[in-house]
Amino acid sequence: MDLLRRTLLSAVSFSRLKCMNQTIRRFSITRLGLYKWEPDGLVTEPDIPPYPGVLVKLQGYDYTILETYAKYVNRIAGIMRVETNMWPLPAQKLEMQTLQANSTKIQSTCNLNVYQRVVELQNIDSTKLPIFLDNIWSHIPEGVKVTVAESTDEEQEARYVPDHAKQQLIDALGELPSKKK
Repeated sequence: MDLLRRTLLSAVSFSRLKCMNQTIRRFSITRLGLYKWEPDGLVTEPDIPPYPGVLVKLQGYDYTILETYAKYVNRIAGIMRVETNMWPLPAQKLEMQTLQANSTKIQSTCNLNVYQRVVELQNIDSTKLPIFLDNIWSHIPEGVKVTVAESTDEEQEARYVPDHAKQQLIDALGELPSKKK
């Protein structure tokens, strides 16, 4: 046992001394080695065409589920570093009627509200859009309808609620006789 211990200690001390006595070689790098020499006009990144405006329209009957999912879509777009605008559209009121069997008598009436949210994706790369769509489509909650379309002027106009009082005043001004001098 004592012989084994002495052998191990001598081996360790011998290897330590051997490593300390070795000279360390250092290689010097010239300044020319630090620079890359590439031809002029070389493009290292490919041109990825962006989509200028993509609208993700969300519709649902339950306000809280729709609002939570709209926040999720906005958060995923933020993670992918895509600029977004999100806005609600006014709720549409629907009246549903069920009829009795084999008659035209109304059995029950139900009033439903259809809530809508729109998330606009601005300048999303064509390589990121399929990944984004796969992600949001795989997490659609029950009762939510998702539609993806290109951004148009009509959809931009639909986000603004018209001011009826202002429109009436403009119409009244148009009907007044103009005085010419």
